Amino acid sequence: MLENFDIEDFHRRWQAARNAALKSVGATSDEAAAKAADRVLAETSLLSALSPGQRELALRAVFDHSRMLGLSAVRRFGIVWEAADLGSLVGQSGIPCFLGQWSRPESAGQPLRARILTRTPTPEHCPGAAQGGSFICDYWREAIDGLVMGLGEELRHRRHESVGHGDAQCLDLFLDENGPELRYGPIDAEIAAALEPLRARIPALVLVGCSEGVLYYKLESATGPLCGPGGKLLHESVAREISSRFPRLRAQDASPLAVYGGPQ
Repeated sequence: MLENFDIEDFHRRWQAARNAALKSVGATSDEAAAKAADRVLAETSLLSALSPGQRELALRAVFDHSRMLGLSAVRRFGIVWEAADLGSLVGQSGIPCFLGQWSRPESAGQPLRARILTRTPTPEHCPGAAQGGSFICDYWREAIDGLVMGLGEELRHRRHESVGHGDAQCLDLFLDENGPELRYGPIDAEIAAALEPLRARIPALVLVGCSEGVLYYKLESATGPLCGPGGKLLHESVAREISSRFPRLRAQDASPLAVYGGPQ
Protein backbone atom coordinates (compact mmCIF):
# COMPACT_ATOMS: atom_id res chain seq x y z
CA MET A 1 0.00 0.00 0.00
CA LEU A 2 1.26 3.50 -0.77
CA GLU A 3 2.77 5.40 2.15
CA ASN A 4 0.67 8.50 1.48
CA PHE A 5 -2.54 6.58 0.80
CA ASP A 6 -5.30 7.41 3.29
CA ILE A 7 -7.54 4.34 3.47
CA GLU A 8 -10.20 6.05 5.56
CA ASP A 9 -10.42 8.90 3.06
CA PHE A 10 -10.66 6.39 0.22
CA HIS A 11 -13.61 4.67 1.85
CA ARG A 12 -15.33 8.00 2.52
CA ARG A 13 -14.97 8.78 -1.17
CA TRP A 14 -16.28 5.37 -2.18
CA GLN A 15 -19.26 5.77 0.10
CA ALA A 16 -19.92 9.21 -1.39
CA ALA A 17 -19.76 7.67 -4.88
CA ARG A 18 -22.28 5.00 -3.91
CA ASN A 19 -24.57 7.59 -2.33
CA ALA A 20 -24.40 9.62 -5.53
CA ALA A 21 -25.36 6.51 -7.49
CA LEU A 22 -28.42 5.97 -5.28
CA LYS A 23 -29.46 9.59 -5.50
CA SER A 24 -29.22 9.39 -9.29
CA VAL A 25 -31.99 6.76 -9.32
CA GLY A 26 -34.23 8.68 -6.93
CA ALA A 27 -33.31 7.14 -3.57
CA THR A 28 -34.21 9.40 -0.65
CA SER A 29 -32.79 9.12 2.86
CA ASP A 30 -35.09 9.11 5.87
CA GLU A 31 -34.16 10.80 9.14
CA ALA A 32 -33.22 7.57 10.93
CA ALA A 33 -30.92 6.47 8.11
CA ALA A 34 -29.29 9.89 7.94
CA LYS A 35 -28.38 9.75 11.63
CA ALA A 36 -27.30 6.11 11.70
CA ALA A 37 -23.81 5.53 13.08
CA ASP A 38 -23.36 2.49 10.85
CA ARG A 39 -23.25 3.95 7.36
CA VAL A 40 -23.44 0.53 5.69
CA LEU A 41 -26.72 -0.17 7.50
CA ALA A 42 -27.95 3.28 6.46
CA GLU A 43 -27.07 2.45 2.86
CA THR A 44 -28.94 -0.84 3.17
CA SER A 45 -31.98 1.04 4.42
CA LEU A 46 -31.97 3.11 1.24
CA LEU A 47 -31.63 -0.03 -0.87
CA SER A 48 -34.56 -1.72 0.83
CA ALA A 49 -36.84 1.19 -0.03
CA LEU A 50 -36.12 1.12 -3.77
CA SER A 51 -38.81 0.01 -6.20
CA PRO A 52 -38.07 -2.88 -8.63
CA GLY A 53 -37.43 -0.41 -11.44
CA GLN A 54 -35.10 1.67 -9.28
CA ARG A 55 -33.20 -1.43 -8.24
CA GLU A 56 -32.28 -2.29 -11.81
CA LEU A 57 -31.02 1.24 -12.38
CA ALA A 58 -29.16 1.27 -9.06
CA LEU A 59 -27.09 -1.79 -9.99
CA ARG A 60 -25.77 -0.10 -13.10
CA ALA A 61 -25.30 3.26 -11.38
CA VAL A 62 -23.29 1.87 -8.47
CA PHE A 63 -21.06 -0.03 -10.90
CA ASP A 64 -20.41 3.12 -12.95
CA HIS A 65 -19.79 5.40 -9.97
CA SER A 66 -17.50 2.88 -8.28
CA ARG A 67 -15.53 2.37 -11.48
CA MET A 68 -15.04 6.12 -11.85
CA LEU A 69 -13.68 6.29 -8.31
CA GLY A 70 -11.22 3.48 -9.09
CA LEU A 71 -10.05 5.24 -12.24
CA SER A 72 -9.63 8.46 -10.28
CA ALA A 73 -7.45 6.69 -7.69
CA VAL A 74 -5.25 5.27 -10.47
CA ARG A 75 -4.78 8.72 -11.99
CA ARG A 76 -4.06 10.33 -8.62
CA PHE A 77 -1.43 7.85 -7.45
CA GLY A 78 -0.04 6.83 -10.81
CA ILE A 79 -0.27 3.07 -10.22
CA VAL A 80 -2.69 0.25 -10.90
CA TRP A 81 -3.70 -2.09 -8.12
CA GLU A 82 -3.21 -5.87 -8.09
CA ALA A 83 -5.20 -8.63 -6.43
CA ALA A 84 -2.66 -8.87 -3.63
CA ASP A 85 -3.38 -5.24 -2.66
CA LEU A 86 -7.11 -5.65 -2.17
CA GLY A 87 -7.15 -7.27 1.26
CA SER A 88 -5.57 -4.27 2.96
CA LEU A 89 -7.49 -1.81 0.78
CA VAL A 90 -11.03 -3.07 1.43
CA GLY A 91 -10.61 -4.57 4.90
CA GLN A 92 -11.56 -1.32 6.64
CA SER A 93 -14.62 -0.61 4.54
CA GLY A 94 -17.15 -2.00 7.02
CA ILE A 95 -18.84 -3.80 4.12
CA PRO A 96 -19.86 -7.36 5.16
CA CYS A 97 -18.70 -8.75 1.81
CA PHE A 98 -15.09 -8.16 2.87
CA LEU A 99 -15.31 -9.83 6.28
CA GLY A 100 -13.82 -13.22 5.46
CA GLN A 101 -10.71 -15.29 4.88
CA TRP A 102 -8.28 -14.53 2.06
CA SER A 103 -6.35 -17.28 0.29
CA ARG A 104 -4.41 -17.81 -2.94
CA PRO A 105 -5.65 -20.37 -5.49
CA GLU A 106 -3.40 -22.79 -7.32
CA SER A 107 -3.49 -24.52 -10.68
CA ALA A 108 -1.38 -27.61 -11.34
CA GLY A 109 0.49 -26.91 -8.11
CA GLN A 110 1.39 -23.36 -9.14
CA PRO A 111 -0.03 -20.29 -7.37
CA LEU A 112 -2.21 -18.10 -9.55
CA ARG A 113 -2.17 -14.33 -9.73
CA ALA A 114 -5.42 -14.17 -7.85
CA ARG A 115 -6.93 -14.02 -4.38
CA ILE A 116 -10.00 -15.82 -3.01
CA LEU A 117 -12.23 -14.33 -0.32
CA THR A 118 -14.59 -16.76 1.42
CA ARG A 119 -17.06 -16.10 4.22
CA THR A 120 -20.15 -17.53 5.88
CA PRO A 121 -22.19 -14.42 6.71
CA THR A 122 -24.65 -14.26 9.59
CA PRO A 123 -27.81 -12.14 9.77
CA GLU A 124 -26.18 -10.11 12.56
CA HIS A 125 -23.35 -8.96 10.31
CA CYS A 126 -24.78 -9.13 6.80
CA PRO A 127 -27.94 -7.28 5.68
CA GLY A 128 -28.14 -9.51 2.61
CA ALA A 129 -28.21 -12.66 4.73
CA ALA A 130 -30.66 -11.08 7.17
CA GLN A 131 -33.15 -10.11 4.48
CA GLY A 132 -32.75 -13.33 2.53
CA GLY A 133 -32.95 -11.62 -0.84
CA SER A 134 -30.54 -11.39 -3.73
CA PHE A 135 -30.73 -7.64 -4.45
CA ILE A 136 -28.53 -6.57 -1.52
CA CYS A 137 -25.91 -9.11 -2.62
CA ASP A 138 -26.18 -7.94 -6.22
CA TYR A 139 -25.74 -4.32 -5.19
CA TRP A 140 -22.48 -4.96 -3.34
CA ARG A 141 -21.27 -7.24 -6.12
CA GLU A 142 -21.78 -4.49 -8.71
CA ALA A 143 -20.11 -1.91 -6.45
CA ILE A 144 -17.10 -4.21 -6.02
CA ASP A 145 -17.04 -5.09 -9.73
CA GLY A 146 -16.93 -1.45 -10.73
CA LEU A 147 -14.29 -0.45 -8.19
CA VAL A 148 -12.01 -3.35 -9.09
CA MET A 149 -12.33 -2.73 -12.82
CA GLY A 150 -11.38 0.90 -12.29
CA LEU A 151 -8.39 0.13 -10.07
CA GLY A 152 -6.58 -2.29 -12.38
CA GLU A 153 -6.17 -2.67 -16.12
CA GLU A 154 -6.49 -6.46 -15.99
CA LEU A 155 -7.82 -6.74 -12.44
CA ARG A 156 -11.26 -8.36 -12.30
CA HIS A 157 -13.74 -9.56 -9.69
CA ARG A 158 -15.81 -12.74 -9.99
CA ARG A 159 -18.43 -13.83 -7.48
CA HIS A 160 -19.01 -17.56 -7.55
CA GLU A 161 -21.25 -18.00 -4.51
CA SER A 162 -23.47 -15.83 -2.31
CA VAL A 163 -25.88 -16.54 0.51
CA GLY A 164 -28.39 -14.14 -1.03
CA HIS A 165 -28.61 -16.45 -4.06
CA GLY A 166 -29.12 -19.57 -1.95
CA ASP A 167 -25.53 -20.75 -1.56
CA ALA A 168 -24.15 -21.98 1.77
CA GLN A 169 -21.33 -19.43 1.74
CA CYS A 170 -20.05 -16.44 -0.19
CA LEU A 171 -16.99 -16.74 -2.42
CA ASP A 172 -15.32 -13.98 -4.43
CA LEU A 173 -12.27 -14.14 -6.68
CA PHE A 174 -10.02 -11.21 -7.52
CA LEU A 175 -7.91 -11.90 -10.61
CA ASP A 176 -4.88 -10.08 -11.97
CA GLU A 177 -5.41 -11.65 -15.38
CA ASN A 178 -8.76 -11.52 -17.13
CA GLY A 179 -8.53 -15.14 -18.20
CA PRO A 180 -11.42 -17.56 -18.63
CA GLU A 181 -10.27 -20.34 -16.28
CA LEU A 182 -11.69 -18.80 -13.08
CA ARG A 183 -14.47 -16.71 -14.55
CA TYR A 184 -17.13 -19.15 -13.38
CA GLY A 185 -17.41 -21.43 -10.40
CA PRO A 186 -17.20 -25.21 -10.74
CA ILE A 187 -20.20 -27.34 -11.63
CA ASP A 188 -21.27 -29.75 -8.92
CA ALA A 189 -20.52 -33.35 -9.90
CA GLU A 190 -24.12 -34.40 -9.25
CA ILE A 191 -25.44 -31.69 -11.58
CA ALA A 192 -22.95 -32.58 -14.31
CA ALA A 193 -23.86 -36.26 -14.10
CA ALA A 194 -27.61 -35.54 -14.21
CA LEU A 195 -27.13 -33.47 -17.37
CA GLU A 196 -25.16 -36.12 -19.25
CA PRO A 197 -28.29 -37.36 -21.12
CA LEU A 198 -28.93 -33.80 -22.27
CA ARG A 199 -25.35 -33.43 -23.47
CA ALA A 200 -25.65 -36.76 -25.31
CA ARG A 201 -28.84 -35.54 -27.02
CA ILE A 202 -27.32 -32.14 -27.89
CA PRO A 203 -23.63 -32.68 -28.76
CA ALA A 204 -23.14 -28.93 -29.23
CA LEU A 205 -23.86 -28.31 -25.54
CA VAL A 206 -20.83 -27.30 -23.45
CA LEU A 207 -21.27 -26.77 -19.71
CA VAL A 208 -19.02 -23.85 -18.74
CA GLY A 209 -19.49 -23.23 -15.01
CA CYS A 210 -21.89 -22.28 -12.25
CA SER A 211 -22.01 -19.04 -10.25
CA GLU A 212 -24.67 -17.71 -7.85
CA GLY A 213 -27.36 -20.13 -8.99
CA VAL A 214 -26.71 -19.56 -12.70
CA LEU A 215 -25.51 -22.46 -14.85
CA TYR A 216 -23.50 -21.09 -17.77
CA TYR A 217 -23.31 -23.05 -21.00
CA LYS A 218 -22.51 -22.68 -24.68
CA LEU A 219 -23.95 -24.23 -27.84
CA GLU A 220 -21.08 -24.51 -30.27
CA SER A 221 -20.72 -26.02 -33.71
CA ALA A 222 -17.54 -26.39 -35.72
CA THR A 223 -18.06 -22.87 -37.05
CA GLY A 224 -18.85 -21.18 -33.73
CA PRO A 225 -21.88 -20.47 -31.50
CA LEU A 226 -25.22 -21.71 -32.78
CA CYS A 227 -27.62 -18.93 -33.70
CA GLY A 228 -30.65 -18.30 -35.87
CA PRO A 229 -34.06 -19.96 -35.38
CA GLY A 230 -32.53 -23.41 -34.88
CA GLY A 231 -30.16 -22.12 -32.25
CA LYS A 232 -32.99 -20.38 -30.46
CA LEU A 233 -34.98 -23.62 -30.22
CA LEU A 234 -31.98 -25.46 -28.81
CA HIS A 235 -31.37 -22.73 -26.23
CA GLU A 236 -35.00 -22.95 -25.14
CA SER A 237 -34.72 -26.74 -24.87
CA VAL A 238 -31.58 -26.49 -22.73
CA ALA A 239 -33.19 -23.90 -20.44
CA ARG A 240 -36.32 -26.04 -19.95
CA GLU A 241 -34.32 -29.18 -19.22
CA ILE A 242 -32.08 -27.50 -16.67
CA SER A 243 -35.02 -25.78 -14.99
CA SER A 244 -37.02 -29.00 -14.75
CA ARG A 245 -34.15 -30.96 -13.24
CA PHE A 246 -32.81 -28.19 -11.01
CA PRO A 247 -35.47 -25.55 -10.25
CA ARG A 248 -32.99 -23.50 -8.23
CA LEU A 249 -30.69 -23.06 -11.24
CA ARG A 250 -31.11 -20.63 -14.10
CA ALA A 251 -29.50 -21.41 -17.44
CA GLN A 252 -27.58 -18.66 -19.23
CA ASP A 253 -25.69 -18.69 -22.50
CA ALA A 254 -22.03 -17.78 -21.91
CA SER A 255 -21.25 -17.00 -25.56
CA PRO A 256 -19.84 -13.49 -26.14
CA LEU A 257 -22.85 -12.61 -28.26
CA ALA A 258 -26.12 -14.49 -28.18
CA VAL A 259 -27.79 -13.82 -31.53
CA TYR A 260 -30.81 -16.01 -32.21
CA GLY A 261 -32.29 -14.37 -35.24
CA GLY A 262 -32.09 -11.47 -37.63
CA PRO A 263 -33.15 -7.88 -37.01
CA GLN A 264 -36.62 -7.50 -35.54
